[in-house]
Formats: sequence, structure tokens, C-alpha cells
Amino acid sequence: DSLGFFVVTLVFSVCFLITNLIFAHSVQAFDPPTTEGAPRKKTASVKEMVQSVVTNKQMLVLFFGFTVNTVGGQVFTGLTAYFFRATDNFNFMTVAFTARSIVALLCSMAGPALGRKLGKKKSLLIAWGIYAAVMVGIRFFAVDAAGNANLFFITVMLCLSTGGMYLYTVFMTTYYLDCGEYGYYVTGVDNRTMAVTVMNWPTKIGFALGGSLVGYAVALSGYHAPTETAAAFVDDMGRFLTIWALIPACTTALAMLIIGFGYKLTEEQAAEYAKANMEREQAANA
Repeated sequence: DSLGFFVVTLVFSVCFLITNLIFAHSVQAFDPPTTEGAPRKKTASVKEMVQSVVTNKQMLVLFFGFTVNTVGGQVFTGLTAYFFRATDNFNFMTVAFTARSIVALLCSMAGPALGRKLGKKKSLLIAWGIYAAVMVGIRFFAVDAAGNANLFFITVMLCLSTGGMYLYTVFMTTYYLDCGEYGYYVTGVDNRTMAVTVMNWPTKIGFALGGSLVGYAVALSGYHAPTETAAAFVDDMGRFLTIWALIPACTTALAMLIIGFGYKLTEEQAAEYAKANMEREQAANA
């Protein structure tokens, strides 16, 4: 038993390494080495990276939208295990998560095609709308009147929220690249190479804030370890479900409002900015 975690981690790490090596080999033709003697662009400082965000209105919108959504998502993820424990169905969590992983695999192949038809912004809003609706459903239907967990319903909801994510994940990089092209077009300062770096900030900040909030969320939800005299894990299941599901629903709804009203770049505009910037570069190098 003591080696079990090590064995699983080792197997997964080897698979991860092999997959990345295959990927690196496949894309090396698109990432040629720098020409010998060519000037190298200096590494951007933290100040320059921050300026590339605060001077770019569309980048700011993406930054706040994805950060807010990630914070709520981390609260939900962190409390999920406590839900299965509180309803005395801890072993079933493996079944639910396995089903979710299978759906994720299937949707990762089918979702991008549908996302391209919907477009970048619409696919993101629809995916987040699905997630918010799932959270509301979990709040009110995850446990029946008798206090029993609706395990089939929970599994379906987890699968649905994960599946919807693949409508927009194919665009994750291009959201920020489009903003980089927009910023270069508007300001004349080329911060496009920093756009992909900025893409990771909402995830890291969201993980840090959302992850640190889980402990407080557990306390607010009324969860406590059972004792010999008290078998219950929560004093009020309704309060637990509110903390677990409605907080992510609210943060996702807020993120939808931020993107829905603040993100103005269309597919056509992004292409026009990229073309204009390319022509500007060609003229400068002529």
C-alpha cells in the first residue's frame, strides 16, 4: 500500500514524458532555430509583462474574466471530495470521476469542431453558461429530501460541465494572441510574444486564490469530521451545497458578464489586426 501512490505517479509521469517528446518532435518543423548571428529578443521583465496587460483593454477583460471563473472552479473542485464524504459515498467519487474522464476524452475530439462553428466568444459563453447551469442544478438536486445523494445526477452533471469546457479550450491560446495583435495595432508597441505568458496568469492566480479559499469554504459549509457521538459530517446540507455549488455558479456568471460586455474583438477584427501588423513588420524590415 505504501508504494501504490509512487507506482501510479511513476507510470503517469513516464506517459507524460513520452507524450511530450512525441509532441515536441512533431512540431519542431514549425519552430526552427534562431539564425546564427541574428539578434535575440531580450527576455521580458515582469514590469513589461504587466504593462502589456494594463495597456491593453481587451487583454484586461480576458485576464479578469478567466481569473474570476478559475477562482470559483477551484472552490468547487476542492469541495467535491468533501461532498462525497459528507453523503457517505466517498468510494463512488472514483466512479464519477472515471465517467467524467471518459466524457472528457470524447468531447476533446468532438468539441473543438463545434467550437469553431460557434466562434471564439460564443463558444466560451455557452461553455460557461453550461457550467453555471450545472452548478445551480447541483445546488438544488444533488441531494433528495431524505438526505441521500443523487449519484447518477451528480455524475451526469460532472460529465456535462467537463464536456462543455472543450467548446472553447481549442481557442485558449488564440484568445490571447488576438489580444496581442490588437494591442500592437492600437499602441504600436509589440507585446505579442508576451501574450502567451499572460495566458497562464489567470490560471495561476485562480488556483492560488481558489485553492486557498477551500479551507475557509469547508469551515463555512459546516463540514466537520465525525466523532464517536456524532456521525454527521455537516450540520446543514443546504448550506454545504450553497457553498459548494452556488459560489462557482456566481463567479462563472460574473465571468460571463465580464467577457460578454467587455470583450469586443470579433473574428474579422482579429484577422484584420494580424494582417495590418504583418504588413507593418514587412514595411519596417524592407
